[in-house]
Amino acid sequence: MASGEVTEVKEVINKGGKKVGQKGEFTTIAGEQIEGILIGTGRGTRKSKFVKAIEDGTQDADEFLKLADDSARQQLIRGVDSFNYEEAVKLYGQKAADIIKNRSSIAKNAGKHLAKEFEQAHHLIPIELIQKSKLIRKAIEGGFEFNGKINAKWLKQFSSKFEHLKDGVHASHPNYTKGVEKMLDDILVGLGKNVDEISENEVKAIMDNIAKKLARKIEENPTTKINDLFN
Repeated sequence: MASGEVTEVKEVINKGGKKVGQKGEFTTIAGEQIEGILIGTGRGTRKSKFVKAIEDGTQDADEFLKLADDSARQQLIRGVDSFNYEEAVKLYGQKAADIIKNRSSIAKNAGKHLAKEFEQAHHLIPIELIQKSKLIRKAIEGGFEFNGKINAKWLKQFSSKFEHLKDGVHASHPNYTKGVEKMLDDILVGLGKNVDEISENEVKAIMDNIAKKLARKIEENPTTKINDLFN
């Protein structure tokens, strides 16, 4: 569905939805007519990694819907993205590469039983910053559990297209990511040191503290969209 929810359908109403990756209109098993994008076909109960990612709340549905090109959506559905694991190992180290590769594990580690309806697992310190920040990578080497509970928060998905999601706060958040990146830069300035002068244990403690501060900031602003937290 356009909300990001995975729904089993029994009939394609229009022609467009017959191809994986294309938008269409469908009839669900329950007989409801919905709009969405076909993300898989076949029989049986086996699910693709992409479907599981959406169900876990780790695939950003809004970003997926913004992909106007059908071929781009099809590539994403098949698990083809810009992340090159072997290259990441060379550039960022084994631990960082593994975390990026297994980023969807945050939903399990955050405790799926704690998630309310329509909630998604959110990385407090965004996954994109691993590739940008040497401080984060050093914290990972020091034991910071990037995909762990310390860096996770269940948040209700936001979508302006559906009434039941308009009060949500979690969607694409480039401004939030920039805000967290600035926090990291400010810490280094405040310490008056470069990353190489700080031990892995110290950096790990710093990252734990940042994650806690971000969680507290979100809790103190429960109705503020994640992307507006640093405005």
